[in-house]
Amino acid sequence: MFHAKSKSIAIIAVLASSICPTAPARSHTAQPGHEVTIVAETRGRLTLQSELNSKLNEAGDTITASLIEPIYAEGRLVLAKGTEFRGQITDIEQAKRLQRRGNLSAAFDRVVMPWGEEAVSVQVTAIDDWNENEKVRGDSNGKMKAGRQGDRTLHNMGRGGGVGAGASLIALLFGGAAGAGGRTLSGLGGAGIAAGAISGLLLTKGGEVRSSPGAILRIKFTRPFTTTLR
Repeated sequence: MFHAKSKSIAIIAVLASSICPTAPARSHTAQPGHEVTIVAETRGRLTLQSELNSKLNEAGDTITASLIEPIYAEGRLVLAKGTEFRGQITDIEQAKRLQRRGNLSAAFDRVVMPWGEEAVSVQVTAIDDWNENEKVRGDSNGKMKAGRQGDRTLHNMGRGGGVGAGASLIALLFGGAAGAGGRTLSGLGGAGIAAGAISGLLLTKGGEVRSSPGAILRIKFTRPFTTTLR
């Protein structure tokens, strides 16, 4: 009798499971119709697809880049790897003399979703250029300045010093023949070397911000991005 009762219970359990199947585990993949928000300050990395050059570009030039790693929000995939971001250069200034370095600011205002473009507010915070072995960091406003041109500065100082040295040599030659007055000329000649070197320094331009396709852009969302997954 015990075995008959156990068999009946087992049959009832099988019938119940066929009528009311176990609910599937909740998935973390995109669920259609679910609204999610990527909060402000969320970071990401993009691969640059455009050219950047603080000497040649102008404010308003368009730039594109693609997402290196997916971005999740609320446990769900929101932006898949390879998602395209579109934006523009918002501010730019080429290098000038007196060691004034070139700088530029760039931002993305659109992201290409599977169903079309959506508005975003994304700032470029740094550029990692592996081809040039250089990193350009942005300030709190996203302005990125080129590195200093140490080699060029030394070269121009050397050229300026060479001009000063030529003047110094003339002063020494005259000084040897002019006695006490020549010593004054010699002093002026030495000052000429220093002045020439300083002139070379002051006339040197700063570096330019240059990046080719393939450089890595570090970004952050400056405002929340809310979208409805479809």
